[in-house]
Amino acid sequence: MKYIIYRSLIVLISLLCVACTREFDDNSDYQNNEIEPVLGDNSLLYSKIFRNQSTGTFLWFGLRNEVSNFTKPILSISSKRNDVNQSITIDLRGRLYQYSKENEEITFLNIPLNLFGHGDLVSDVVCSLERKQKDGCNDLTDAAMREQCQRTYLLVLKHIYIKDINAVVRVGESYTYQTSTVVLPSQAGQELYLTN
Repeated sequence: MKYIIYRSLIVLISLLCVACTREFDDNSDYQNNEIEPVLGDNSLLYSKIFRNQSTGTFLWFGLRNEVSNFTKPILSISSKRNDVNQSITIDLRGRLYQYSKENEEITFLNIPLNLFGHGDLVSDVVCSLERKQKDGCNDLTDAAMREQCQRTYLLVLKHIYIKDINAVVRVGESYTYQTSTVVLPSQAGQELYLTN
């Protein structure tokens, strides 16, 4: 009786191994498994989670230069198109990013934006990402206040590079494309708290 159970178990495990091998062989992600190059110098952001203080959502920077789908992180941009105020909300889930430590800039790559009202144009959105208070945090005597000071960052829009028309729209400057003039006024920074 024992031998029948053992033989049956061995046959079952063998069949399972064969099935898994076939599944992996047919999976294109498994066959073409290549290491993704890390874009920029992501020592600050590599697998870090920031909580947006105003929305309560989390901005989780994943392992492959991708914003994770943990919650619904957004980036809000205010602009004026032909002197009419508008607001653009960018869903950052699954978006690629590149961080430059030297410039303290983060670029969200290949985002479709309808900035001019003529349809989506592929754009890179460049923001500064730096500590809210760079100096004086260590001088605080209250440990909780010191930690809050050291872990709070500001995410502020600097400019938008529109790849489709090879244009840079900077904060505070107007840009005209076809029949639309767009101005990006000074943006309020989004306060982010580093949770890990």
